[in-house]
Amino acid sequence: MRKKHLILVGVIMFLLAACGQAAPPAAETNATSVPPSEANATSVPGSEASATVAELEKLTLGLGYIPNVQFAPFYVAQAQGFYAEEGLDVAFSYGGNVNDLLLQTASGKLPFVLAAGDEILLARSQQVPVKMVFLLYQKLPVAVFSKATAGIAKPEDLRGKTIGIPGRYGATYIGLRGLLHAVGMQESDVNISEIGFTQFEAVSQDTVPAAVGYSNNEPLRVAESGTPVNVIEVADYIQIVNNGIVTSETFAAQNPETVRRFVRATLRGLEATLANPDEAFASSLEQIPELTADQQPFQRKVLSAALGYWQTGETDKEGLGWLNPPAWRATYDFLRASGILAQETDPEAAYTAEFLE
Repeated sequence: MRKKHLILVGVIMFLLAACGQAAPPAAETNATSVPPSEANATSVPGSEASATVAELEKLTLGLGYIPNVQFAPFYVAQAQGFYAEEGLDVAFSYGGNVNDLLLQTASGKLPFVLAAGDEILLARSQQVPVKMVFLLYQKLPVAVFSKATAGIAKPEDLRGKTIGIPGRYGATYIGLRGLLHAVGMQESDVNISEIGFTQFEAVSQDTVPAAVGYSNNEPLRVAESGTPVNVIEVADYIQIVNNGIVTSETFAAQNPETVRRFVRATLRGLEATLANPDEAFASSLEQIPELTADQQPFQRKVLSAALGYWQTGETDKEGLGWLNPPAWRATYDFLRASGILAQETDPEAAYTAEFLE
């Protein structure tokens, strides 16, 4: 982890020395904001004036993954014309290391990226000026799962056990460290096995007694196979800020209305997804053509499970997209206490609610 951070620092120093002139990777070559006056004229679908011609501002959202139903709110915002009604032409860019995407965002190459709170705090501690403007996942969708026969029902049952994780990076590793921290355990109290993205297979075949995966994915697959499963939700023990919309301080300062319009349209996409998951799933399928018919029923369940991580009792009071200040403080305190975050930074500066309406 520390090695990756040192690499990130070196990249940042290089960017500063180059005055932000580095070219973006090929996948991000269109990830710049184009003023409405320079955009191509195109029709606005889904609006009352859909027959008229409007100039749309071109933007790219970096998703850092592959097309997936977890991005349904964005797909719905595009399919139902919410972005277009806000004067935006939004493209989705997939793949890439999140740290690299955050650097592109900070340097102005990529207007928006989906990233987690821990990633933002680590970046800001190394002088990368990015901040979150909309929190999608109100709860960390990470869990430790095992066959019920393994007798692992609570975090303390993990002591001395082997736990499979993709690697010492990302949400699954942060989630496991956070869970252990919450119950007073250390990484040394368990045996971590880096198994790549084979958590389901490893648990099913008893390669490891437990593994860490996404709550709305791998544990569901075990249950679907007919095997009783125990699930320890990290969010039941500690608040860790997960994925939300991130932009740079400079872009937000220079283009506040663009940020506001993007957030507003995304919020409508999230509302529509929660109101009609079936329609949202249909919109998602248009973005995931490789999803075969036999895979679709399970992916529909994945989407249903995700809804409870986007909308909670707190968002019923505070509103969807709520930035959750207590969770930011808890995330920061855990990262510092565990040594994952080596430098101090202000967690309150890592997010802003000014673009939420």
